[in-house]
Amino acid sequence: MKKSLLIITAICLIGICNTAYSQELKFLGVPLGTASTEFNHRLMDKGFSWVTGIDNTTNREYRGELRGDFWKVRDCKIYLKSFYSDNTKKNMPITEVWVILPTVGMQSDEFAKLYLELISDFVNKYGNYSEIRYPSDEQQTIWHLNNGDIYVETTMTFSIRIRYVSSLRLKQIEAANRFKGNGSSDL
Repeated sequence: MKKSLLIITAICLIGICNTAYSQELKFLGVPLGTASTEFNHRLMDKGFSWVTGIDNTTNREYRGELRGDFWKVRDCKIYLKSFYSDNTKKNMPITEVWVILPTVGMQSDEFAKLYLELISDFVNKYGNYSEIRYPSDEQQTIWHLNNGDIYVETTMTFSIRIRYVSSLRLKQIEAANRFKGNGSSDL
């Protein structure tokens, strides 16, 4: 009896852990990994406007563009990205979402206030950020989460970009880097 109870408890714990880790990063309640057509429709149901969709077979990627309000900012550009490894490119899962906040014409103090408020709200939602990087002329504040990464990026030209990157995409990037010899290799 004790052995049966122990086995049932172990199975339940494994199921709970698998459920927690299988949930993909979400953008406005829509999980990354959702098929591109459904992802587009769910954002349009939230008030976003469809702009365009492009299949780039050279880079094996799909890019969709929508416009709408994000966070406290009106008329943001939303880019949806999906990468595929073969010729099956229809309705691929969205693996990255980029949000470009319109900051053209902002004064530096207004821009700084917007950026700091955005970081503060992300800290409140996702906890303390994992790292800050300074590549080239930008600053990246990064949250490494169990189900993907979030980057809040700002540049010297007063632009703010937010990237949601799914765990699937992170695995694709890691595999590509290993293949190119830029990461650790099992060979």
